[in-house]
Formats: sequence, structure tokens, C-alpha cells
Amino acid sequence: MYGWRARIGHILPSIPLDNVIYEFAQMLPDGVIMSYTSLHVQQLVAADLDRAMEKLEMKRIVLAAPYEQERLDLLSQFLARRGIEVLAMKGLNLRRAMDMGKLPMHASYQLAREAFRQAPEADGVYMPCSRVPVVGSIEDIETDLGKPVVTSAQAMVWWALDVLDIHAPISNYGALMKTL
Repeated sequence: MYGWRARIGHILPSIPLDNVIYEFAQMLPDGVIMSYTSLHVQQLVAADLDRAMEKLEMKRIVLAAPYEQERLDLLSQFLARRGIEVLAMKGLNLRRAMDMGKLPMHASYQLAREAFRQAPEADGVYMPCSRVPVVGSIEDIETDLGKPVVTSAQAMVWWALDVLDIHAPISNYGALMKTL
């Protein structure tokens, strides 16, 4: 049966969904499916991020995102209110989701490395925006930097599996997924 182990519903704030669906599917264990829909939602749900950061003991981070500086500043303020200190941030000055989706697979790897060089004392790297191809680079980033990485897509999948009590460590997608 399709989704015999668990079925997860996911509502996204915007479209297109192509990269989101591709990256989430890579990390799900056998028997787990995710259904998607898109709404224009302005509220950011942060339970998955909070629990992921806590699990990896990431209190002082580097922020690497495709966004413009204004959005990076707002995200940094949001994280500070949650008790997470942003030591450095690096963006790509992109505004439109369609431009973010056109980034090559290696762009997230390069972005994380450049951001981390600014504050190598950070506990890890946070990479929001599930529109950017990143999950395939998580393991390489962690290996090369020696620090954990949390991405939006990874945190959402990890949180959903944890809440559903599906404890099947998943390799190749970073330290967080191995904690299941």
C-alpha cells in the first residue's frame, strides 16, 4: 500500500513546488509519502526549526540563503527572538522563487562555504528556503566544514518523521537525519 507507514501533508506558502517535492522525496524512508499543496500563507511555522537546532545544539549559527539583504536581516531578527545568534550571513540577492529554482546544484555548497568562512566558530550552518537545491549537498558541506547543517526541507522532513515516531536514521542528508 502506498504510504503504508505514514502519510504527511505539507502546505507551502508559494509555488512552484518542483524542487521541494524532489528534495523531500529523497529523504523519506520506505513506506512514507508526502502530499503537497500551496497556499499564500504569511505565517512562518518554526517548530521544526526550533527542534532541529536544539537537537544539534546549534545556538550560534551562520545563515546562508538566496535572499536579499533586507530579508536576511529580518530572518536574523526572527532567529534572535528564538534564542539563536547569527554570527554571519551570506545571501545571493535573489527575490523571486523562479530565480532561486534556477540555481545549479553546487550553488548551495558554495554559499555555505562562503558564509562559514566569515564565522568558523559557529555551531553550524542554517540554510532556509526549500526552493533552492540543497539536500544533495548537506553531507558534503558538513564533511568539509566539520559542522552540522540544517535546511528548511531537511528540518521539515525530520520533524514530521520524529512526530510520527518513525525512527529510521537516514544517511547522506546530514547529522540531523541520522538522529532519527
